[in-house]
Amino acid sequence: MKKLLITFCILCLVGCSKNEENIRIGYIGPLTGDAISYGTDTLHAVQLAVSSVNQAGGINGRNIDLIAEDGKCNASEAQSVATRLINISKVVAIIGGNCSTETLAIAPVVQEEGIPIIAPLSSSPAVTEAGDFVFRMYPSGALIGTIYGQYFSENNFSRIALLTEDTNFCRGLQNSVVSDFPEGKEIVFNETVIPGTKDTRSLLLRLAESKPDVLFINMQSDSAVAAIYEQARSLYPDLQIVSNDIAESNTLAETLSGSLAGMDIVAVATPDETNEKAQNFIKSFNLAFGLPLQNTSNPALAFDATNILLQVIKEVGTEGAKIKDALYMLKEYEGVMGTISFDDNGDVEGVDYGVKHWEGNTVVQTERIKVGR
Repeated sequence: MKKLLITFCILCLVGCSKNEENIRIGYIGPLTGDAISYGTDTLHAVQLAVSSVNQAGGINGRNIDLIAEDGKCNASEAQSVATRLINISKVVAIIGGNCSTETLAIAPVVQEEGIPIIAPLSSSPAVTEAGDFVFRMYPSGALIGTIYGQYFSENNFSRIALLTEDTNFCRGLQNSVVSDFPEGKEIVFNETVIPGTKDTRSLLLRLAESKPDVLFINMQSDSAVAAIYEQARSLYPDLQIVSNDIAESNTLAETLSGSLAGMDIVAVATPDETNEKAQNFIKSFNLAFGLPLQNTSNPALAFDATNILLQVIKEVGTEGAKIKDALYMLKEYEGVMGTISFDDNGDVEGVDYGVKHWEGNTVVQTERIKVGR
């Protein structure tokens, strides 16, 4: 953690001068609390992209100042810091939020002010209708229900249990899985817990009555996944467990000391390491910050989002409406995560899903599933 904080300070000193001629962009994500791992990873990726542009001379001779704010994966906090970024820091665009809760909270603010945002990780289907200044890099959770259905069918799981945290991200996944549930399968257990819940033993004890083939742990943070996974494993050592993106986490592996072997993940795809841009990004990120606290996909999405934004600013300037229009016109940007564009709702196209599997302390992607085109 000390290394991360030191690197953060160095990058801010290099890239965040107070020159009024510089171009200011904002960042909003969870930098404290249970979701700190992916907030830290995405901020580092944004810093990496900004630093690279500044080292190359900036945009038309103007450096980029990055002002980062802690959205805490909380609606009121995210809305407050978005207002501060726009009215006090005078940013021209924002990378964020990360959690869907953050993004949905700041959407009305940026709509009113005409400030475009690109959310790296927000998957809630509600983001699609959040406004025309709202863009996202993560495919809508509305698309993932059929992929989970395919996963259940291919593995001959007929009786499915869902345990979901009551957040925008997790509810979006839950609703998508339920609405696109395959015929011939049955949801035998479908419970929701309040945000931050880490002790679900009483609920898990009831699970035995349902006799599921697989348990979907649908939580928002590493710590929640870790706690509930351990509880489930202690009660049902042979039950297959599947989880969302949060379970693809170096922090989770460290917390559980390698006991994740056999858990499956359905999540945004891993960067294609045969892609030269992906190779260079992974090398640069690891050199600057060490391994991601979570996974490579999340910071890669934030890195692509930042480079897209800076490319558009270079092309059209800093006026919010012009940035917005140029983002809609973006055609096949070749990024770390794929060939990217945005549809008429600001939803990403060209970022795929993947089915993955924990093997020891390593996540292996077993299938890549194209979506959004």
